[in-house]
Amino acid sequence: MKQSILSKLDTLSDRQEEVAGLLADPDVMADQNQFRQLSVEYNQLDSVVQEYQKYRQALEDQKAANE
Repeated sequence: MKQSILSKLDTLSDRQEEVAGLLADPDVMADQNQFRQLSVEYNQLDSVVQEYQKYRQALEDQKAANE
């Protein structure tokens, strides 16, 4: 896979972690509009990030099998 795509996927993964942290923030929970927007963003990122994590795990498994 191209490095630019991997870089973008890493960025999306980092953003999902950031959004998860924001969703746990009491100030964000108090602001329903912001909470709703972040929840939607988290859900949009979730499927992409899950597949990327599966891809990375498959690469690690392949590397381990080759060793």
